[in-house]
Amino acid sequence: MKGSLIQAKMNRDWNLKRQLNLKIVYYLTLVAIFLIPFLPLVVSGSLIYPFITGKNFLFRIIVETILGLWIILALFDKTYRLQKSWLLIALVSFIIVFSLSVFFGANPSRSFWSNFERMEGLLTYLHLFGFFVVLSCVMKTQTLWDCFFQTSLGISLVVAIHGLFQLVGKLAILQNEFRIDATLGNAPFLAIYMVFHLFLALIYLLRSKTRYRWFYLPLILVHTIVIYYTATRGSILALLTGMVLAIFLMLLNQNKTRKHTIVFLISVVVLISGLWIHKNSAFIQESPVLSRFAHISLNEQTTQSRLVIWKMSLDAFKEKPFLGWGADNFNLIFEKYYQPILWRQEPWFDRAHNVIMDRLISSGILGLITYLGLFLSVFYYLWFKREESRLLTSETILLTAMFSAYFFHNLFHFDSITSLILFFSFLAYIQSRITMRVVSEPCKPDKSGQKIFVAIIVGVMTITMIYFVNVPGIMVANIIVKATKEWMQNEDYESAVEQYEKAISYNSFGSAEAREQLVRFVTQVIQLPNVKQEIKNNLLAIAISEGKKQIDISPSDVRPRFVLGTLYNKSRLFDEAISELNNCIKLSPKKQQLYFEIADSYFEKKDSDKLYKILKTAYEIEPSNLKARQYYASATILIGNVADGAKLMQDYGGTASLSKRFRVISRQ
Repeated sequence: MKGSLIQAKMNRDWNLKRQLNLKIVYYLTLVAIFLIPFLPLVVSGSLIYPFITGKNFLFRIIVETILGLWIILALFDKTYRLQKSWLLIALVSFIIVFSLSVFFGANPSRSFWSNFERMEGLLTYLHLFGFFVVLSCVMKTQTLWDCFFQTSLGISLVVAIHGLFQLVGKLAILQNEFRIDATLGNAPFLAIYMVFHLFLALIYLLRSKTRYRWFYLPLILVHTIVIYYTATRGSILALLTGMVLAIFLMLLNQNKTRKHTIVFLISVVVLISGLWIHKNSAFIQESPVLSRFAHISLNEQTTQSRLVIWKMSLDAFKEKPFLGWGADNFNLIFEKYYQPILWRQEPWFDRAHNVIMDRLISSGILGLITYLGLFLSVFYYLWFKREESRLLTSETILLTAMFSAYFFHNLFHFDSITSLILFFSFLAYIQSRITMRVVSEPCKPDKSGQKIFVAIIVGVMTITMIYFVNVPGIMVANIIVKATKEWMQNEDYESAVEQYEKAISYNSFGSAEAREQLVRFVTQVIQLPNVKQEIKNNLLAIAISEGKKQIDISPSDVRPRFVLGTLYNKSRLFDEAISELNNCIKLSPKKQQLYFEIADSYFEKKDSDKLYKILKTAYEIEPSNLKARQYYASATILIGNVADGAKLMQDYGGTASLSKRFRVISRQ
């Protein structure tokens, strides 16, 4: 009897101690979760691509931390374990298909790790899935979710104020002289971030019953102004689409507000119609924002280029229809299916700027189906299982409009980590609402200590994962910035090369970026007259070696070949340049830029006949390219056919200053 009492007391003490420890773990998890909304404020000047890398690395570290903490919670208390739902099944299906597409794709390593410029890939989506799991299992009360979303709204206001300071000229706009981008460094990224929070503010405006609800009105106004001045047409149209959908749904579901809703809808229609009717007026044409909408047409350059890229995407999809090419491999499609009419656009695209095409390319028809399944499962719970989510009608309507606006936005743009975090946060919110009523069922005391041992293993594995997943990449991103400063500010070229080599030596996913930066750096240095030839030779040998290594790693990628070919040209290794650039043309036969670079080699070799032939071929690929016409006319004059050269330019300003590139004397 006495032994039983002692044992009972020991079990009780063990339970109390365990509960105390679990509370500590629980609150640590919450603290880490509430750091996530602050990520949009992060701009890491010490890392390459400062608006991308810092946010992503911190997000990964936080998720890895909370995932380890959550495993410990779930191990000792069933309350925190994941609950089955159709939304969870849809998300797991999406991740499985995504993973298969990566491992069977064109470049599994790139598809898994991505690069510094985007930092997506399977690794990011695994972290987003982990983020979803932890939020849906730990955030079990509406109060917690309200605190989380209110925090995010507060941070969005700070970001919006940053954008307004850019608007009035107090802070610099980084990418465009009038399209504000705040701390996200990209106008579309900022726009969709604001769209999410505008709908969130509307939800709280309609749900709140306190006098403080009117605080959301100026918040909504500020977000609307910021969205407008990003001048992102896709995002503004997405917002309008979401609002019209919300109005339509309110007309169907809320009789009390029907009159006000109809008036608002009519006002929106009249406003849009008025702007469209007067699109050629001075007021609209002189507005940097409204003029972008006035110029929307099928003949507009941006529209035409998007349509061409989407057709290229469909052609590539037909080649690999089921699982696609793997994430972050659109660059391969862009080169292989390149259409020369795109000469007016930037030379390197890594996204289709359309979520449907991007999903078809990255993970095939299965990837698109599972991606769309996420939205279908959300709408299923919002409308057909409302008794499980227990959301207000207004909240259901606005969440539907928000998800729809997000999808519409992605028909013309692509995600960043900030929009993905918000998307997965709202997925987790719906999952949490579905499972909030799960009854606590803590595990029975386990005297064997096996679970404690597992918890220790989880802690060790979490720390190990944080290091190996993040630290090498962070080091490389930082070293590249240091190397750039070494040669641009200090003109210490040898030290810069040492830094680049150090960055490459980490063998991280950033090695490709480090190699490209190294080759481009040496390409510039070898043209400087004040640098000793011995130093140039040493730098050149290192750059060529690393450039070749990157080609061996990514043999189907045109970009590293082109960068190396340019280096060969500038270092007067013309035969090597011609060989490498011809390899580029085999991979992308319709890209005129490649022919122009080979033409440089032939010009420097004084081989006029081959120069003429290569520029004639480039011109015939796409005669509308004025640069191709100029170069071809230059080559025609160089071989002595002045009349034909002049005829080529007769309706294009004559042959005056035809081509400084090929140093042709001008004549009219």
